[in-house]
Amino acid sequence: MYRSRTAAAVTAVALGWSALTGCAGPSDALKSNLDRDAGALVRESAGLFRGADDIRIVGDQLVLSSKGVNYDSTKRVDYDLCVRGGRDYRGTFDVSGRTAEAILVGDKSYLKGNAGFWEWGGTEGLSPATTTRPLIDRYATRAYDSTDPLHTLGSIFGPSLVGYRKDEPVTVDGRTLIPLVHTGEDENGNGDVGTRTVYVQAYGKPYPVKVTTRGRRPQTAKLTTSGHPCAPVAPPADTVVDWKRPRK
Repeated sequence: MYRSRTAAAVTAVALGWSALTGCAGPSDALKSNLDRDAGALVRESAGLFRGADDIRIVGDQLVLSSKGVNYDSTKRVDYDLCVRGGRDYRGTFDVSGRTAEAILVGDKSYLKGNAGFWEWGGTEGLSPATTTRPLIDRYATRAYDSTDPLHTLGSIFGPSLVGYRKDEPVTVDGRTLIPLVHTGEDENGNGDVGTRTVYVQAYGKPYPVKVTTRGRRPQTAKLTTSGHPCAPVAPPADTVVDWKRPRK
């Protein structure tokens, strides 16, 4: 199984909104966010992100391969996702050439991988030998889990908009950005503490430009507009199998 909740160390999350900022009017371009309250900036920035339907997130994460309950290797997972409403997504995962298609819609996630992907990962509680054949070219489905970073890749502020503070402005790639920092329990719910910093534009609309996470499960990604609406939909029922019971 691809156990995203066991993600090992990765780097920062970088988000580029150059295409979106071009939509700002003259007055927006001059508006300063430097004196605004952190909570207000978080709410507006999150609203801008949720309101977009053509966001593309490209990134990578280091994860552990799971053979039932044993973890025997660390691999880099590269992902390329289109995100709708700051949550649902559709895209691809690649683990050293082992590819999979990933979909999240509503309360269900779907993952369709090739033979190499499932041989590397397996699924929870089952060996790769048991699961590889019935899962090839089919979508393995399971319920949405808010503690699983695989399911929350479409969220940049984490599980809550509350508790962010504002740090001193910084300059990144020639732009002045405001760091909004949240330190608290990690989404996995096991008591791990991590830090998430979302950098928003200091002038104009406070689009998120960069995000960094620190803790047990940091990750890195870039975000742009794709130019095409993202419309994740559930796959046809006859192509779907249960994640934990792949045999029909």
